[in-house]
Amino acid sequence: MARYNYRNFNNNNKIKSIFSAVLVVALLIGSVVGLTTVFNKDTKSISPTAFSIGSVDENGNYTESKTSIYTKDLMECQGLTIEPDFEASGTYQVYYYGADKNYIGVTAVMDVNEGVYTKNHTFPLAKYCRIVIIPEVPTDDNGREIKDFAIKWYEVSKYASNYSITVDKKQNFAPTNYFEADESLIDKCYYGVIGSPLVKVESTTKSATKNIDVSEIEAIRISYEDDATVGMHEYFFLDAEGLVVVSDDNLGLVSALNLEVPEGAV
Repeated sequence: MARYNYRNFNNNNKIKSIFSAVLVVALLIGSVVGLTTVFNKDTKSISPTAFSIGSVDENGNYTESKTSIYTKDLMECQGLTIEPDFEASGTYQVYYYGADKNYIGVTAVMDVNEGVYTKNHTFPLAKYCRIVIIPEVPTDDNGREIKDFAIKWYEVSKYASNYSITVDKKQNFAPTNYFEADESLIDKCYYGVIGSPLVKVESTTKSATKNIDVSEIEAIRISYEDDATVGMHEYFFLDAEGLVVVSDDNLGLVSALNLEVPEGAV
């Protein structure tokens, strides 16, 4: 009887060993699947440590603020998505910058209750951005806002952690060059006024480029090579009938210029 029990005990150990081996293999497979999922992500998260106390002004520059936090360093923004946490409160904005880190523009002030923000195809000239988060001012025991509210350095991570911020892991920012010279327009230029068609005239100092189709474009950026010299350039936006919608010039400047395509221009 003792011998039988010994063999039965030994068989049970074998069964347990087999079960344990199967369990270990299952766990290993589960781990591999989990790691694969992590490593195959197309996005990367922006850490709360990227934020500091402060803000950004209407010109895209730093401005002192004790009631908001912002991403001090410019971050590449293709695929930007901002998702406020369920417990988040307050507002936020995104400030956008071009390839040469010039300020382009800013979103409207967004409330955390508006849901997830995605850049998508807005601000097409933007390569970088800064994010400003303005937490809701806390209240005292009587429900009144604390007048001298100021964010402490150790609270920055707490407020930033209320947002899940991701961008594309591969930042493929490659704007299209629409500049195209036209030999037939060498020593010729255009003249026009709002509401009228362009008039082509002879010139010994100017040449014109081919028209650019802007019907599907929100903004155009004019930039120059480092050694460029420009006396003046003029630009005209035309509607479908060829009438001038907007015209302006850039006198003697070789700094980059961002032009929003006006409504009705094609």
